[in-house]
Amino acid sequence: MDPTWLGMAAGTIALVIAVAGVTAHYLNERRRADFLRNFDHHAWWQRTHGAACTSCHAGSRAMRTRTWRT
Repeated sequence: MDPTWLGMAAGTIALVIAVAGVTAHYLNERRRADFLRNFDHHAWWQRTHGAACTSCHAGSRAMRTRTWRT
């Protein structure tokens, strides 16, 4: 086989592997972004920081325990 064709074949294989890697990376980052977008920070913040909440008692529990505040 001619060295030119061998180089082109090796380059094509390398590009195919690179495209697969970039696609996998993009899909993982998209999934992570969707997870973080759907993550409910509000309830966690109220439980840990004692924010007032009219719909639950998370704020009063955090105020009673004084977990991290002085």
